[in-house]
Amino acid sequence: MKLKKSYTGVDYATIRWNVFQSVKARSQTAYAWLSNGEVIAFAQAWRRAAARSSSPRWPAWYEIVLAALGWEKVGDRFDMSEAHAKRAAPPALVEQLWIATDELAVQLDTAHTVIKPLIVDYSRDAYAAAAREAWNIMKAEASIQPVDPFTDAQPISSPDQVDDATTTQPGSSGGGFGALLLLALLVAWAMKK
Repeated sequence: MKLKKSYTGVDYATIRWNVFQSVKARSQTAYAWLSNGEVIAFAQAWRRAAARSSSPRWPAWYEIVLAALGWEKVGDRFDMSEAHAKRAAPPALVEQLWIATDELAVQLDTAHTVIKPLIVDYSRDAYAAAAREAWNIMKAEASIQPVDPFTDAQPISSPDQVDDATTTQPGSSGGGFGALLLLALLVAWAMKK
């Protein structure tokens, strides 16, 4: 049984339920499994739905797409093969998708959101586009994060590594300078009064 390309409902919670039931019916088990490519397709569809809302951010999209592309640790590469796209996604990833889309549906169901069908693109082009978007976000995040040349000279190749590279270690001067600057600004402002 093929999954539908368009899901409708009176609100996004209903649309999300329709998606889940469609996947569960196709699975013919209690567990509603998806392939890696389908996880990416649904993540992209929900991201487009979020973009039409008053709060257009859905950060879970990035984590879900990275995992579905086979990114698990620093140094990994995206798996762009058709075999990977068709392989069953890990149960934890599918569960993360269901939880994240459930939360997003609740956020989207406001009086200000216009309900439109959820359009799902399962094509190889859409899979590649998601990989390009994720890679561009990864590069952008890495470029705005300072890297300590003494401890993190290698190129940043993971969102986790970006976090590691910018974490202030005890005894370093990174956190103290900001606090001193804030204190100096507060004193100067208080003296003006």
